[in-house]
Amino acid sequence: MKTSQAAGPAQCALPAKTALSPDKYCDRMVERDGRKVHIRDYGGEGPLLLLWHGAGCDRTIWDATVPHVNGYRVLAQDLPGHGGSPFTHFCIEEAITDAEVVVADLGLGAPILAGHSMGGWAALRFATTRPCARLACLDGPFTLDYLEYANVPDDQLPRDQRSRVIMAELGRIDVRLELAQLQCPTLFILCPRSAHESAAIRKRIGPARSSLADYLETRHPEISVKWLDTEHMHIVSMPRETGAVISAFAAAPIEMRS
Repeated sequence: MKTSQAAGPAQCALPAKTALSPDKYCDRMVERDGRKVHIRDYGGEGPLLLLWHGAGCDRTIWDATVPHVNGYRVLAQDLPGHGGSPFTHFCIEEAITDAEVVVADLGLGAPILAGHSMGGWAALRFATTRPCARLACLDGPFTLDYLEYANVPDDQLPRDQRSRVIMAELGRIDVRLELAQLQCPTLFILCPRSAHESAAIRKRIGPARSSLADYLETRHPEISVKWLDTEHMHIVSMPRETGAVISAFAAAPIEMRS
């Protein structure tokens, strides 16, 4: 399996013990079937922590959070339809297959996977279908039923095809079924505030998050739930707190299920 270097502010000199600061990252690519999977390699030493971004973002969105995550080999991956990906649209299965190539390239075993928003939905599917050491879903999923949550009049739907494809992909995830199939320690971060969403979304997203939290508490008490008092883009608005929560979760002892 081949890897190749991409342009970046620094060459890929890997440190020990802690993740690199953003000004020393290494952008590189891993080959998959003759095309490139773009990753940002923050370095570090320890178990693999793989980061998946949300819709409309790319691997660079993690720059603020990564300095607050220590003790791991940290990589951020461009998901299909985003960043340097050659795909024009998002696809969960392609994201998973890309990740398999990235994980195999490092040879560090099953990853700790953290996905924000759209990336969290995809990460949930990864964790139920591929080896996954731990899973952190960061305000995504934020509802048990995406199709019900996204059931809005046609004139309120996004006009661009890329957004419609993302909505269709997330709608295929049966959150209840995926949760029932999880075998790895799992964390959900939820955010109660709504800053940039439309009025129609704000009206639905709060109850949707609360219903998900109640469901996890009653049906899946083994899953940790953490509320951060901020809005959806908490990896930017509260990077220190987000990094601390991820680090604590990733380092916590594994409790055996009865």
